[in-house]
Amino acid sequence: KRYVRYRPLQPTDAETFARWWTAGPDLTINEGGVRYANFVTTLFIPQRSILFGWPLLFFALALLVESFKKGAADSSSPRLWLRAGLIGSLLPLVHSHSFAVLAFCAVVMAARGDRSASLAFLRGVLPLALPAILFMAARNSLSPASFLAWQPGFDGGGAHPIKYWLMNAGLFLPLVAAGLASARGSSVRASFAAPFIALFALANLFRLSPWIWDNMKFLAPAHAG
Repeated sequence: KRYVRYRPLQPTDAETFARWWTAGPDLTINEGGVRYANFVTTLFIPQRSILFGWPLLFFALALLVESFKKGAADSSSPRLWLRAGLIGSLLPLVHSHSFAVLAFCAVVMAARGDRSASLAFLRGVLPLALPAILFMAARNSLSPASFLAWQPGFDGGGAHPIKYWLMNAGLFLPLVAAGLASARGSSVRASFAAPFIALFALANLFRLSPWIWDNMKFLAPAHAG
C-alpha cells in the first residue's frame, strides 16, 4: 500500500485565502444602493442553522404543493399535509424563521384546500412545535411586540421601492411576473406562488423581526420559492 503524506495548512495559506475571499468591493451591500445580501455569505455560512431549516421547509412545502396536483386523489391530501406538519414540527427547534414561513404558507394554501387537510397539518405540527414555541417565548429576552412593526421599504428601499428592487433583484422580478402571466389557469402554480408573493409584500411593508435586516430571513425563502 502507498500512503500520501499531505502538507498541513500553514498560517500563511490561511491568511492568503482570507485576503482572496474578502478582496474587492462588496457587490451585494454597498453605498450605491445595493442592499440585498448574498445568501451564501450572509445566511448559509454565518447562520448555519438555516442549512437544517431550509431543507425541512422546502420538503414540507413540496408535500403541500403535491396535494394540489391535478389527478391526486382527494384521500391523499390529508396524508400529505400530515407529513408536512410532522416535518414542520421540527423547525422551531432548528430555525424559527423557517417555521414562521411554513406556517404562513400553510395558512395561505389552506384557503385553497379542504378542512380535513388543514386539520391533518395541525395534528402533525402542534404536538412537538407548540411546546417548543412556548418554551422559546418564555425564555426570550425580547418583547413579542418588537417582532412586528409598520416599516415600509426593506433596508432603505422605502423612498423608491421599484427602483430599489430593480437595482437589487435585476431581471428576477420581471421574469417572475412573466412566469406568473404565462401560468394563468394552473392552480398548482398559483397555489405555490401565492404565499411567496404575499410574504415578499409583507416583508416590504412590515418589520417582521426586531431588526429590519432580519427581514432577509423572510425575503430569501420568498425569493427561493
